[in-house]
Amino acid sequence: MRKDIIIPPANHIALIAVQDDTGAWMMHIGNQSNEIIKNIMITSHGSDTAGVSSSTLRHFIEVLEPKTHVPFETIVEEVFVLNNSFFVTYYIGNTIYDKEYIFEANSIDQSQTVWVELMQCRGIFRD
Repeated sequence: MRKDIIIPPANHIALIAVQDDTGAWMMHIGNQSNEIIKNIMITSHGSDTAGVSSSTLRHFIEVLEPKTHVPFETIVEEVFVLNNSFFVTYYIGNTIYDKEYIFEANSIDQSQTVWVELMQCRGIFRD
């Protein structure tokens, strides 16, 4: 039964939007834990209250080593005005975790960046 399935809190990863040297924004997933994370599935989608939406994109990352990060998606400026949600599911050992991360409309902006220790650069951080 569904009520018998226990999914513990997902506090091992973070999503970080980082602007590169060309001005393009890249989404990165970072492993903040000391555990190897496997079989990461990321589904991203943008939408607003007026019914405007983006395509749904799916990404798979087989392994993410401890204290590392990898880029997985370029964010185009046209979707900055949308609420961009990223639903992430992953495994540590035999335990499954999932969490939704939201970058609110107009939040992907250089003025919103903070220092991200994991990446040693500035970015927009969600954990």
